[in-house]
Order: sequence, then C-alpha cells, then structure tokens
Amino acid sequence: MIRTLDVSDPRWVAFISSMLEANIFHHPAWINNLAQCYGHNPFIIADVDDHGFIQAGLPMIEFNSLLTGRRWVSLPFSDYCVPLFCDVEALRKLTEYLVDVVKIAGLPRIELRWQYPYHPAVYSTSRYVFHTAQLENDIEHVFSRIHPKVRKYIRSSERRGVHIKQGTNKEYVRYFYYQQMLTRHKHGIPPQPWKYFELLGKNVLEKGLGSILLAFFEEKCIGGMVILHFQNTLTLKYGASDEKYVKELRPNHLLEWTAIQWGCEHGYKVLDVGRSDNDQKGLREYKDKWGYIEAPLIYSIISSQPPSKRIYPFIHFSQQIVKISPLWFSKILGEVFYKFLS
Repeated sequence: MIRTLDVSDPRWVAFISSMLEANIFHHPAWINNLAQCYGHNPFIIADVDDHGFIQAGLPMIEFNSLLTGRRWVSLPFSDYCVPLFCDVEALRKLTEYLVDVVKIAGLPRIELRWQYPYHPAVYSTSRYVFHTAQLENDIEHVFSRIHPKVRKYIRSSERRGVHIKQGTNKEYVRYFYYQQMLTRHKHGIPPQPWKYFELLGKNVLEKGLGSILLAFFEEKCIGGMVILHFQNTLTLKYGASDEKYVKELRPNHLLEWTAIQWGCEHGYKVLDVGRSDNDQKGLREYKDKWGYIEAPLIYSIISSQPPSKRIYPFIHFSQQIVKISPLWFSKILGEVFYKFLS
C-alpha cells in the first residue's frame, strides 16, 4: 500500500539505513533542513507491505508559490535523488501512484530528479550529466588515476604553503559562507541565504553527516568545501574560493584531493561530485581530469501534458545584475529569491 510518511518516521530511517544506494539526500536531516530553511512541506512517499516494511520510497517536498506554482519535487536543492526500492515491481507501483496524483488529485506537476520506469504520463529531460568515482583503501592508486597536470597542481599548492583545516562549528560555516558569496557573485548567481548554511551546520554537520574543509594561505582563508556523507557515499556538495588566489595557489585542487583522501581513509566507496550542465564544457573537462566517471543525468516529469521549457525572467535578470552589483546586493537577492530556484 502506498502511504505518506513523516520524513523522520522510524520505518523510513530503518529503510535507508538498510540500502547501500542511499545517500545524504535521503536522510531526514538533509530533508528537514531544506524544509526548515525555505518553509516548504516535506514528506516521504512509500510502498509499505502488510508487515509495515517499506518496499520502495522517495523523499518529496511540496512547493506552492505565486512564482513557481504548485508542484512536488524529489528533491529540490539536490543534484539528484534516486528512488530506493527492493524490487522493480515496488518501484512501478510507486510510479503509478505518482501518475494518479497528477491525474486524479489535480496536482499540476511532479519533478523527479532521476529516471523512472516508462509511462505515457512520465516525460524525460536530460540537461545534465553527473560524475562519480570509486574510492578504495589504496590512496596511491586513487591518486594515480588523476591527470598528471592535476597532480602537479595539488603538489604545488602544498609546496607553496596552502594548508587545509576541517571542522563543523559556526566559525567554519562563516568562513565558507563568505567564500561561497564571492564565488556565486563571480558567476552571477545569488548565494544561498546565510540561514541555510547556519541550519546546515546545526542540522547536518554537527550530527556527524558532514564537515567543512577550509584552505588557508598563511592566516587567510582562500577557499572552502562542504562535504556530506551517508552510507557508502561521500558527496562533495559545495566548493568555493577567492578568485585572486586560484591560479597561483590552486586551493580548489588541494581541497578536492583532501576530501578524496578523507573519504578513502574513512571507508567510503563512492565519491559523488555532482552535476554539470551539458554545455559546461570547461567544468566537464575539469572533472574528467580527476578520473571521474560521467553519466547522463535524466530527470522525470509527471504532467498531464508535455512540459514546456519554463523560463523564469528573474533568473536571467539576476545573473546580469549580480555580476555588476556589490556583494551585499547579491546577498539580499539570495535571501529573498533563492527558495524559488530549487
């Protein structure tokens, strides 16, 4: 039977703890953090058998706003969210239920950030690719898979005196938040609200599900990375740096290699380095040089009619404005509008 569960339901917690395919995006701490920050409604859609055990499930957040309309998303602010299931039939039942929600309950749209079983009402889109790598105990072997030029940058960064600190407290969060504002401003993207990172530290990092790596040169922080982890997967979620130091000191390369080493040393098997747009040639080439495996990232949309390419004028407008605006102005844009971007 398909049921709607609270994200902290013990059955869901037990289910994801039994599934090696689960990652941080399935965890109640991550889902509740998004809901608490942005004010949306989170829940779990699950196929529960007669004995009360979950056979398939996925987390979901409901949006209902004037800007983006009413919709369900699995899962916003997450590169992808794999449905978890014990067998294909359970996944098929879950998909049929979601189709019925749109058809019968009148929900205009469900956005699923993974590929679901074929159904006439399920439309596929593929704007992105995602990258992963296998981790192992032999760190030297993992290092050997990296392109020689990247290995050179890592060694050069260490030789020039860049050093990495790791932590979870509010001071680390503040350091990273400033670097994130600098990086997003350069790309014309409003940064996430400070509240988001403050809650991430409290709800996720301090509960042992992640940490922040900071790159220092002498006494100055010049870059940072947020890593998250659950089950077998280490996720490199956010990376940021001070552009003035990138070419000379390569803090990004040392941060990424430090995260990989940490994952190997702590027994993680899969490294998730997130998605890239199909047309982000430079970013895809950068990830390729690390030896990461690229695969198409297919999203599924359930709708009563083929989805049109939705363009929100604010997004394109903000990119131009943010690049030429002071840092404080882009921060305000993020505080006000980021929750609608998903």
